[in-house]
Amino acid sequence: MLPDTFEIAALLLTQVIDRPTGKTATLNIGHKRWAVDQGPIERFSVAGMTAKSWNEEHTVVRLPQGVDVDIGDYVLIAPRHVCPTVNLWESFVVVNKDGDVEDVKPVDARNR
Repeated sequence: MLPDTFEIAALLLTQVIDRPTGKTATLNIGHKRWAVDQGPIERFSVAGMTAKSWNEEHTVVRLPQGVDVDIGDYVLIAPRHVCPTVNLWESFVVVNKDGDVEDVKPVDARNR
C-alpha cells in the first residue's frame, strides 16, 4: 500500500517441503500463518522468488531462472501485514543481526 514507507517488522521462517516442478517449490506455510488480508507474500529471502498460489497450509512459489532450492531448505518471508500475522503465533523469537537468538517472547494478546 505504501512501498518503502515502513521497515520490515517481522520475518517468518518456513521450509521447502516439495519440488513439484523444476520451476516451483512448495513451502510449509500458508495464508493461515502469514495473514493474506493485505495480499500475497512479496518478499522472500531467495532473490526473485514469487508467490504462485497458496492455501491455508502451503504456499507454492516460482523460482527465478538459475535459482534452485532443495527440500529441507529454509526460506524467510516478510508478511505484508504483521498485526494479524503475529496474532496467529503463540510466541516469536528475537534474532539479532548476526542470526543469534536473543529472546523468545509470548504473544500476550493471543487466545483472549
